[in-house]
Amino acid sequence: LRVPPPPTNQLLDRTMASLDMMRKSMDVSSKLGDYMLKGYTLLNLHCPLCNCPLVQKKGEDLMTCVSCEREVITQKALEKREAQGEQLNVEIPEEAVKQRE
Repeated sequence: LRVPPPPTNQLLDRTMASLDMMRKSMDVSSKLGDYMLKGYTLLNLHCPLCNCPLVQKKGEDLMTCVSCEREVITQKALEKREAQGEQLNVEIPEEAVKQRE
């Protein structure tokens, strides 16, 4: 009978990272289900910050990130709203700008 050696710190770190990713995936799946039940549509777009799926309520131009719950708007929709005289407080996070570069 052979006893396996104790796990190394590197193995434990990888295992914990895998468990964290699984937990986050389950949380995002649960939130996605909640949005779908509220009438949102899953889009073929992803959050520019966390790369998670975006959802959108029918007839609205704002999209919502399933994970970080930030509201996202396309440049075209933003320009349309501004042309109609609407002012939005739009924040372009540094992370999104860095990803474009």
